Amino acid sequence: MSHGSLVARLLGSFVACGLLLHVAGACAQVAPVQAAEAPGLQEVLITAEKISEDIEKAPLAVTAITGADIAAQGVFSATDLSDLVPNFTAAPNSNGATIAIRGIFTNAQVLTGTPEVSYSVDGVTLLQKIDAFEGMFDVNRVEVLRGPQGTLYGADANAGAVNVITNKPDLTGASASGSASLGNYGTRNFTAAVNMPLSDTFGVRIAADEEYHNGYTTFVNSQDKFNDEDFIGMRVSALWKPSSDFSALLTYESSHNGGAGDQGAGSGAPLGLYVTQQGVSPYAYQAMPSQPFQDWPIQSLTLDLNWSLPWVQVDLLSNVHWQDWYVSQPETIYGPDASYCQNTKLPTECHDPGTNDDWDRQDSDELRFSHQDGPVHWLVGLYHVRDITFFNTVNAPSTFNPNLTTLQYYNYSEAQNAAYGQITWSLTDKLAVIGGLRYQKDIKSEPVGESAGIEAPNGDIARTACITACTEFQTYGGYGSWSKIQWHAGLNYNLTPDSLLFASVATGYKSGGFSTGLLPPLNPVFGPENLTDYEVGWKAQLLDHRAQINVDAFYMPYKNYQVTTSLIETTGPTIGQYEAVTLNSGTAEIKGVEFESTFLLTPQDKLSFSATALRAIFTEFNLPLGDGYCPAGAVGNRCDTNYTGNLLPYAPPTTERLAYEHTFALSGSDSLIAHLDSNYSADYYLDYHDYTSVDQRSYTRSDAWLTWQRHMENKIFSTQLFIRNIENKAILAGGQADSAAPGKDYEQYGKNAYYLPPRTYGISFNVSL
Repeated sequence: MSHGSLVARLLGSFVACGLLLHVAGACAQVAPVQAAEAPGLQEVLITAEKISEDIEKAPLAVTAITGADIAAQGVFSATDLSDLVPNFTAAPNSNGATIAIRGIFTNAQVLTGTPEVSYSVDGVTLLQKIDAFEGMFDVNRVEVLRGPQGTLYGADANAGAVNVITNKPDLTGASASGSASLGNYGTRNFTAAVNMPLSDTFGVRIAADEEYHNGYTTFVNSQDKFNDEDFIGMRVSALWKPSSDFSALLTYESSHNGGAGDQGAGSGAPLGLYVTQQGVSPYAYQAMPSQPFQDWPIQSLTLDLNWSLPWVQVDLLSNVHWQDWYVSQPETIYGPDASYCQNTKLPTECHDPGTNDDWDRQDSDELRFSHQDGPVHWLVGLYHVRDITFFNTVNAPSTFNPNLTTLQYYNYSEAQNAAYGQITWSLTDKLAVIGGLRYQKDIKSEPVGESAGIEAPNGDIARTACITACTEFQTYGGYGSWSKIQWHAGLNYNLTPDSLLFASVATGYKSGGFSTGLLPPLNPVFGPENLTDYEVGWKAQLLDHRAQINVDAFYMPYKNYQVTTSLIETTGPTIGQYEAVTLNSGTAEIKGVEFESTFLLTPQDKLSFSATALRAIFTEFNLPLGDGYCPAGAVGNRCDTNYTGNLLPYAPPTTERLAYEHTFALSGSDSLIAHLDSNYSADYYLDYHDYTSVDQRSYTRSDAWLTWQRHMENKIFSTQLFIRNIENKAILAGGQADSAAPGKDYEQYGKNAYYLPPRTYGISFNVSL
């Protein structure tokens, strides 16, 4: 078992480029002295293009985090990748997940909104991106592809793709591994994996994981906590390989998330003046006494069949995935102090108690034919996925209407059907051309969606039945069908056997949808998004593979940007309430440079550096009906709003990451590894308004760990001391201005904030047998 697999889950940019070139020169001076003994950087194989290839030979912007890095960095979900991947942010939100690449993220935050980033586990794309925040355990690697990947990944990959690849059964020998971690906030993480080849042709791998920590965020009034972790999961994989030409892999996974959860108590801590006026930590929440909870079981069954036939490789991947996400919505206070709702009870300024229950089932099948020998490599495939969601919400009487209880439920389905192909033709031993096409049709429907109101004296919370006081407000639904041909064209040139120059043009597409507001104009159909990505890049392995440099530049014009805003219902029984509405608001322009590098300075010293420069702005952005956010002091809530020239959310102009690692050789086979990792990000906004209340100021965030290792024949033992977020920065990964802020001061008041974890530290013990 390789070292990488062994520890998997056990636990101004151009100036920067100039600095790295200087470091490369330093490496060149050191290298001759160490040439006889210095190993090269480890080769990383990826399947980003649905074939196995060296990451340095793949003509696209992709970052791979190996199993060893996953264990060392403490990666448990997509959130933990935010510090490791250029131009990447991931965080939970009230609708499941926010995953942003290069400032592109899912702003269409309605049930019918399509994600911008494809998220897959072992090749199975999961339409419900909340799965990105379940536990990652026994993982071999994670691949993050930047830029539209529509040809191979479809409409979910407008911004890019995240691929999680788990460890598979190994028929060459038995093995076992395990880890235990203890830390502050009551952290207790345990992982174990057993690999059992039962014969020369059949083997089983079993992995289990338990993750627990207390909540990072505290309710000020009740001292209850949320943003916690209470996860348990297991995965069983069975591999049958009767010959070298055929294999069948069956994988079953089951997990459960409990506790209060990230979103079980609304949507996170407050921000802006809600924090500063109280003089409390951002990890504090003004709230009435409540008992937040989440009950979230997930199950998945995957069959992966592979045939190697003469001149063609055949792969069939089928999956059934289902989950039931049940969370509380306790009454929370968005006013400037803890007594605001109780004393003033101003309309719409208090969030209402209730529950959400989201049951989801996804079925998918993908059939691929490929040929990878000779000068012509090709791949064709067929893809189908269907997702069915039942969503039920109960809202108790509110401060706006103390005699009204609202019950809502939706029955939503989505289907995607696609045919795709990609070909790479090597015209010479140095020059190759790439072409790809994908035809995709998306169908979304909501045949039933009802809202019912129950009138009860004094808002009696006991409401037992809908007898004479129940009134059905509105039945609404929708249907939409969109189709698109996406394409990709590229040119690769091998300057040397270890240096690749590539250029490409690719289109991105995200299907439309429909909003589910109760009455017109709050239920419009919105159209697809489209973008075109012009990209050039250079990848090089230098100094006998002891230096690796990747540079990528891109320009992406963006059309029909989908944005979710809030408008006020002007008719019907819910008059005066805010409704989420998604519209096509205009155009944007995204351009930038990404730089990644790693240097093996000596056999004991490794330096990594990455940097980005990004310019992402709205070139045309109009909301003719206005929204719930008018400039401070504006009269009314329906005003024409033009945000042209604003920055796209999650698009810091610059970021940098510097990591250094040194290995001390101890007696015998013992070693001590010291690692320091620091990230810098410039300012960025969390939504399109660019209000101060949703501005994450520039910051640094650093991690460090010290690992002792002992190798004994085929056994490895290690102990790690770690500390993450040394600066203890409260970094906003999600949030919005408060449309109900007193005095309409949106520049100062925000809500629904989600912060990355505060400072955490602890110790982990790892063993591999």
